[in-house]
Amino acid sequence: MIDEKLKSLAHQLADASGAVIKKYFRKVGSEDKADATLVTIADREAEWVIREILKHERPGDAIWGEEYGEQAGTSGYRWILDPIDGTLPFTAGRPSFATIIGLEFNGRNILGVVDQPITNDRWLGIMGQGAWHNGAPAECSKKEKLSDALLACTTIERMIKNDNEWAAFNRIRSVTKNVLYGGDAFGYGCLASGWIDVIVESGLKLHDYAGLTPIIEFAGGIITDWQGNSLAGREKSNVLAAGTPALHQAAMELLNRV
Repeated sequence: MIDEKLKSLAHQLADASGAVIKKYFRKVGSEDKADATLVTIADREAEWVIREILKHERPGDAIWGEEYGEQAGTSGYRWILDPIDGTLPFTAGRPSFATIIGLEFNGRNILGVVDQPITNDRWLGIMGQGAWHNGAPAECSKKEKLSDALLACTTIERMIKNDNEWAAFNRIRSVTKNVLYGGDAFGYGCLASGWIDVIVESGLKLHDYAGLTPIIEFAGGIITDWQGNSLAGREKSNVLAAGTPALHQAAMELLNRV
């Protein structure tokens, strides 16, 4: 399903979006969308340039994008785009955001890209082939105890508003060795490279995680909802990612403890 031509196209899409983002980084502000999340001209242009390339190169593929919605296709392939995952740090001048490009085939996540154009970090995951960071194999950490683990979470703001989620998160962070906040998609790339061990998030959407799954899984990790269910095709979910089955199971038990 993924040949060299399709792999090359994934890199082309990331290069094109990255060029747009570099042009605007630390130069533009944000505005509020209808759902109160932030957007910038860089988000819109980065997604638009990806869509234009796909329109020319893969006209039969469907597209789901955060900024311009869904476009139907006929091929069985669907690209899922988040041009800037982490618009808040982008507008704050922090290079902890990333572009996420995911590709499904008949509902299965088969390719994912996480690209940080300012730091020149790119993760790629391809079903049945592997995961890479800047061309070198990416591999999750081998830790098995939460007491040894670095836990990451982009933001606790949504969880604080939900008593059950906030209690669940506190059960995990109270037993991990260290906790790191911020990171968005960039943090999942760091997990795929073994630098972060566990990530717990709430209230994410399809474009936030569809492209992460192939990278995490083919770097040896696990990414699911808090109950261990697949994220494939789901429009919204809480997310749990871990470098090893043991860490994932231990975190899941704490998240779901009554």
